Amino acid sequence: MCSETGIKDRAKHINWDTAVFMALFHVGIVAALFMWSWQALFVTILLCWISASLGSASAQRADARLTHQALYKEWARARHD
Repeated sequence: MCSETGIKDRAKHINWDTAVFMALFHVGIVAALFMWSWQALFVTILLCWISASLGSASAQRADARLTHQALYKEWARARHD
């Protein structure tokens, strides 16, 4: 469990890398409100759909591979016993 003094000491310290990144990210969000277009919106939706499809497909493939390896090892162990 953390002591109260440890939390207070950590709260006094500012991680400048994170603070600068967060500030720039928020400035970019505000700037994006003035620079949007319908074409950019459709491209964003398309890219999100593609990346989600590829990400879930690769995750399912990795999960299937791990499951099959585990089943094969179980089958091989039972066969040799």
